[in-house]
Amino acid sequence: MGLYRSSVEGMRSLGEACVRAYRLLAPPPPLTLSEWADRYAFVPPEAGAFPGKFFTDRAEYQRGMQDAVTDRSIETVVYMLCAQSGKTQTQMNTVGYFTHHEPSPILFIQASEGEAEKFSKNRIAKMIRVTPVLRKLYPSPRARDSGNTLLNKEFSGGVLILAGANAPAGLASMPIRILMLDEVDRYPDSAGTEGDPVDMATRRTTSFWNRKHVLASTPGIKGASRIEQAYQDSDQRKYFVPCPECGLMQPLEWVRLRYETGEREQVSNLWYECLAGCEILERSKHQMIRDGAWRATAQSRDGKTAGFHLNALYPPWVKWTDLVNEWLSAKGSLERRKTFINTRLAETWEIRGKGADLHELEKRKDTSRYSEQLPAGVLFITAGVDVQDDRLEVSRIGWGVDEQRWVIDHEIFRGDPALPEVIVGADGVRVRNKLSPWASLEDHLREPIGHELGVTMVVACALFDSAGHHTARVYEFTKKNAARRWHAIVGRAGIGRPIISKGSEQGPAHAMLYVVGVDTAKEDVYTSFGVKEAGPACCHFSSDLPTEYFRQVTSEQLVKVKRDYVTTLKWVKKGERNEALDCFVYARAAVAILRPKYNALTQRLQRKVAALAERAERLKAEPEPVADVVETPGQVADYEAAAEATRKRLEAEQRREARKAAKPKRKGRAWATSW
Repeated sequence: MGLYRSSVEGMRSLGEACVRAYRLLAPPPPLTLSEWADRYAFVPPEAGAFPGKFFTDRAEYQRGMQDAVTDRSIETVVYMLCAQSGKTQTQMNTVGYFTHHEPSPILFIQASEGEAEKFSKNRIAKMIRVTPVLRKLYPSPRARDSGNTLLNKEFSGGVLILAGANAPAGLASMPIRILMLDEVDRYPDSAGTEGDPVDMATRRTTSFWNRKHVLASTPGIKGASRIEQAYQDSDQRKYFVPCPECGLMQPLEWVRLRYETGEREQVSNLWYECLAGCEILERSKHQMIRDGAWRATAQSRDGKTAGFHLNALYPPWVKWTDLVNEWLSAKGSLERRKTFINTRLAETWEIRGKGADLHELEKRKDTSRYSEQLPAGVLFITAGVDVQDDRLEVSRIGWGVDEQRWVIDHEIFRGDPALPEVIVGADGVRVRNKLSPWASLEDHLREPIGHELGVTMVVACALFDSAGHHTARVYEFTKKNAARRWHAIVGRAGIGRPIISKGSEQGPAHAMLYVVGVDTAKEDVYTSFGVKEAGPACCHFSSDLPTEYFRQVTSEQLVKVKRDYVTTLKWVKKGERNEALDCFVYARAAVAILRPKYNALTQRLQRKVAALAERAERLKAEPEPVADVVETPGQVADYEAAAEATRKRLEAEQRREARKAAKPKRKGRAWATSW
């Protein structure tokens, strides 16, 4: 009996051991991405307003976005989302899931290799540091081996590779199962000379039957947006929420947000208008999101693509009031409106200023000459200078509230720009060089213009094209006049570039050089041409502008260009000359450098006008004593000499101030070597 009992107990023990072994060898239980995230994911303190354990129900719409990634029937997931919607955290959870739960080779692509390195340091490394299940799988960050680099991180069963869309080598290597493409609308048209980076990366997943493609981005320009095209090919899911009054399920749309404004255009009353006419207050937003659900509004082209679109009305941490105030402040600026529509509404920006008609524009000339008297709405003046081989062309443009603009004049100064404006004569005296156009241009830009309100104005900022054959002369001239905010620029094409970039010192003269996004500036210019009623962004023209000016300023148009299966937008010339348009573009970029505060400028102008009026009334009441009449030639000569000496002293002071302002600051030495 003892032997029998021991055999039974042994069989039972063997069975329990086999069960334990089977559990070790069995695949992990099936988990959706949201379930994995709620169980294992953590948020680093530097990565958001809610550090610590991640919970999907903080923004319930994230559940459907995550679970689509682990849905076996879906191959491609498209996120066309607003900024601050939780997109990056969803991507981090995806990386964690396919590292810990389903180890796989992962490729994560950013817009550039520099962005990929930054993303690896700021997001990937910190996620691994705070997530216990991932910290065990990745090598120590101090380990120095080929399996743990900034852009290549190996783990048991897979590898995480980070690459830039501009680096072909990172897009054409080993096979990949999980492909993640972030901010695809910022990708270059081609990865070097290899072709579209999205197509190159997608081909790397061909050998996997269970591959996943995740494309995410805030949208860019309509007609050239990768994420918009991918979303249109998907089932186009929208997040439907119930009305707290009638229960009707509906997506939240910006056009249905109603508001009233009080003083200084600040929101005083705000509500959302339900499709059934109910008024929904913002305090109901959180419960609506908890009770919402994603619904497909179309059928995907391949039956395996899920697309998600979400605007800024949904995130619980974004207030509707702040959105409306942001929109009201952006109404007067084309750049801010574009940013709002792209990053807040998650919609593509449609370029409206694609061209202009010469004759329609010429009909809008004013009846007065702005060079003789500026209109009352002008607050400051900018200028753009185009440098040619045999001349300098310049446009002066006045600017008012909400970027309303007045083209004052367009002048041409003939001469060789390679010649200096001042030469030394035979007697050693410095005299103006009549063959150089620079001196005449300087006088023109420094000339004050009378204003309808009784003040005078001069050019506040001027930009000079330095990309031609006279770069050194432009640097020299702008360095000398840096105190007047006269700067060199170089234009760079590309839809979506910022109008102006951060300046840098260039050349032996250490002149300040700015990069101008000419395509964006042209969009702004042509959009203003389309505004026909006086008001924000409307463009007015002086009566003395010739027909040739309008021919040049309308000499380009925006067209679609298809090359290597990639469709892009490009500005092309309709005529031979476009100097007037270039000058307008540079003058517009000068506004971006000044970054004017229109309300403050308006108040300053009003104070000047009030001071002039007060002085005029005072002079009427108490006339200033009239000085004795100068009778003798000697007295006249003395006064002229004194005036000339005063003029020279003031010019010397201006030159000293200019040198002081332009002089680069010396860097302090370390304490250890200062002695």
